[in-house]
Amino acid sequence: MIRTIIVDDERHASELLGIKLAKLDLGVEVLAKFNHPEAAVEFIRGAKFDVLFLDIEMPRLSGFDLLDALGTINFEVIFTTAYDQYAIRAFEFSALNYLLKPVEEAQLRSVLLRWEERKNRDLSVAQLDVLRQGYRSASQQRNLPARVALPMLEGYEIIEIGQIIRCEAE
Repeated sequence: MIRTIIVDDERHASELLGIKLAKLDLGVEVLAKFNHPEAAVEFIRGAKFDVLFLDIEMPRLSGFDLLDALGTINFEVIFTTAYDQYAIRAFEFSALNYLLKPVEEAQLRSVLLRWEERKNRDLSVAQLDVLRQGYRSASQQRNLPARVALPMLEGYEIIEIGQIIRCEAE
């Protein structure tokens, strides 16, 4: 069972995501949907769940601000947003997962299956710190972060950018 919470300021977006999650037949339980991020903070603090689907651009409290308000997290964050400029920043700064709206069911299935494969790793807090550092740095100074989270077979490894000699992918 994958226990989830959805936070999105657009009611139709949170409802549609809930419907798509139910259709996947992956044992996903949506514990709560919030259209006001401020209301989600206290619930999230007291809830035990696995995945937070979180919009980034919301009035009064952005997705990043919501995560800052929570402090320590013990769940996975999957960003869902209509703004691809955040996708570029998120990938540059080691985003946990990122889906553009409208969320396609195939992408949703892939992300959740990938989450199940690595759910026992303990680096999500460190990885989120890298993302926060990168987001703040980019929005305030346009500087690159000092660290990056690199995906490995079993989770992520945090690497100092100055230690990277070369990058190669297949």
